[in-house]
Amino acid sequence: MIYHISQIAWLQAGKTITDLDSNDSLYLETIADTATGEAKLTAENMLAFAFNKEYCNCIEEIEGTVFAHHPFDNDDTESEKQEQWFRISPNPASVWLAINYTLPRDCQTIYVTISNEEGKRIQTFQLFDKAGQKVIDTRSFAKGVYFYEAKAGNKTSSGKIIIQ
Repeated sequence: MIYHISQIAWLQAGKTITDLDSNDSLYLETIADTATGEAKLTAENMLAFAFNKEYCNCIEEIEGTVFAHHPFDNDDTESEKQEQWFRISPNPASVWLAINYTLPRDCQTIYVTISNEEGKRIQTFQLFDKAGQKVIDTRSFAKGVYFYEAKAGNKTSSGKIIIQ
């Protein structure tokens, strides 16, 4: 909750992500290091975008250990599994979007298209890593509604993005 209050204060002060200073960076680092969930991820993404600070929430590799778990090897329903492999946040967005993804099994690439309301393609790109995040600078996008479609093998994820 406090994190959202800070975002509102920054907006009221006319600050964008590129206007944040070292005090803002320290504040975001505190959130990234101590918070959980969306606040943590948003702070990490803002630090990566504005201050070139990278965060890795990777599992430490233990020599000789084989991890048999796969993100889709659980009791989730098929629709929940579908949603887990490709997510966009924040939505609505004004400065940037973060795409968090995990390649479904037996897939090498995710093909992503972002289109405006008229169907004109604004961006197309491919994601190759097994899992990761891509941050998109949306400051050049006109305010409005956009649509995304992500395809990986026989899986498709699509939805609406609002740029404010």
